[in-house]
Amino acid sequence: MKLPVPSPKASGSILLIIILSTSIIVYSNYNKQNTVATGEITTEGISVTSQINRDSVNIDSDGDGLLDWEESLWGTDPNNPDTDSDGTNDYDEIKANRNPLVAGPNDENIDLEDEALARIQSRNFDEDGLTNQVALTFADTYFNSRDGRELTNEQKNLLVNQLSEQTIKQIKFDSIYTINSISTFDPINNDEKLIRYTDLYLAKQVEFLNLIVQNYENTNYEALGNEVIKKSNEIMSIETPQQIANLHLELANNYYQLGNIIKTFEKEEEDPLYAMLSLRFYENTQIKIRDINILIGDFLEESGIILGDNGIKIQND
Repeated sequence: MKLPVPSPKASGSILLIIILSTSIIVYSNYNKQNTVATGEITTEGISVTSQINRDSVNIDSDGDGLLDWEESLWGTDPNNPDTDSDGTNDYDEIKANRNPLVAGPNDENIDLEDEALARIQSRNFDEDGLTNQVALTFADTYFNSRDGRELTNEQKNLLVNQLSEQTIKQIKFDSIYTINSISTFDPINNDEKLIRYTDLYLAKQVEFLNLIVQNYENTNYEALGNEVIKKSNEIMSIETPQQIANLHLELANNYYQLGNIIKTFEKEEEDPLYAMLSLRFYENTQIKIRDINILIGDFLEESGIILGDNGIKIQND
């Protein structure tokens, strides 16, 4: 079971959200070495694949010559080749500097690009938010690239890829904990401390699971994120076996990052693109937390920890 996640209501209503949410952002497994060394989620491990571009970006649902994301830009209907029903398809009207939203033949409009930009600016998004900035940047770049000529699908793909790479680099969640902040002990011949660590470590995982259950449908992302951050602080306060200090640090930092990611979901209304891209980091961070817990569990098992009906004990060879 996972924590609740946002479902940006503006998905599909603006050019960049359509492109970035349905086609090109693909996450590969994050390089664990970088995580341990820096305690940060960065843009490494993120790639854009041309196969997905071919399958998703180059879709022309109504066959009028305009890709679906271009239809979103111009304001035309991606499922209707002749949006204004005047007998000329949308692509041909735009190519002839005619308005595809106004029935012709007297629909010449040399300000089509300005009108498209104005339409994007009229969306109810945060003016300084990532959604608004990226949409305007993309539209402006697209128009300048056209410059009176039609772009090939290869040129359009390049445009989309470049924008995606630039956009994803703007999403980053730093961590705050360092190895010097952890109190450690040598578990060899120190069964009591090892049992205490196991008890506290497991208690925090149970508390986190309870937090998931209790907040499954909670959309107060700010409060929920702060609760997760609080758990990361509590994890850092546990005296830790020195052999897994880096793993324990990584676990705390990932909880801290997860809390901050959840808080960004508050932006789903005014900056849906930012919230949507943050969701990818959210999913990636959950996977890392799972993997770290597996490694900590392996260490405890190898150290002889046994979880029985009578509590935690150590089986010494």
